[in-house]
Amino acid sequence: MNNGNVELSLIMPVYNGEAFIDKNLASVKTLLEQHDLDYEIVVVSDGSKDQTLQKMQSVNGDRIFHIHYHDNMGKGYAVKHGFSHCSGRFVGYLDSDFDIGPMSIINAYEKIIDEDADVVVGSKLHPESEVYYPAHRKFFSYIYRQLNSLLFNLKIRDTQVGMKLFKREVLEKVVPHARKNSFAFDVELLALAEHFGYENIVECPIKLDFNIYKGSHINWKQIAIIIYDTISIRSGMRSIKRNNGG
Repeated sequence: MNNGNVELSLIMPVYNGEAFIDKNLASVKTLLEQHDLDYEIVVVSDGSKDQTLQKMQSVNGDRIFHIHYHDNMGKGYAVKHGFSHCSGRFVGYLDSDFDIGPMSIINAYEKIIDEDADVVVGSKLHPESEVYYPAHRKFFSYIYRQLNSLLFNLKIRDTQVGMKLFKREVLEKVVPHARKNSFAFDVELLALAEHFGYENIVECPIKLDFNIYKGSHINWKQIAIIIYDTISIRSGMRSIKRNNGG
């Protein structure tokens, strides 16, 4: 892993995204170039079984890196694996289905520079966010925020939006301790960041359109895994604190 070769590394995890990955990857590439950013994109096919690999490889460029492995390991694994191939001063990830509008990564980059933040987190609760998603997702999001508040007392209220940007040093410190590969990895990264003293974590607005792709959904099995993993993160954090004399 090369350190600091580019300004911004963007990881785009994808699973069975043949319907959108080529279009969305090309769109992000254009967006970053329009804003004159020194960038690289690391797109990670997380064991896709359809034509995702072929579609993403059709978008070429010396700043785009395609990764594929056989087994579906989970979004958290894909992001962490992508990080091992990044060289940026700042490293972020963006859901490749564009539930989250890609302009959010530009907003996050400007905020991490302007506020010298350690981490910038996209938030549905930001007053400038535009959010369109079903009532049952709003309900689950609310319950999950309450759970996180009880377990971790994080400063950030909305941990699960699929767009975050980190100073490289933050991920270098926390990723070796991160164990979760499910969607709970978001809250694990933030809890670890705060534990290791990276407390300047700020929110930025997003545009969220849940229905942009009909395949973008979460089922009850995934919800159960997220809740179980989130509770187990608390135990993992206690172990880290003991090992570090906390």
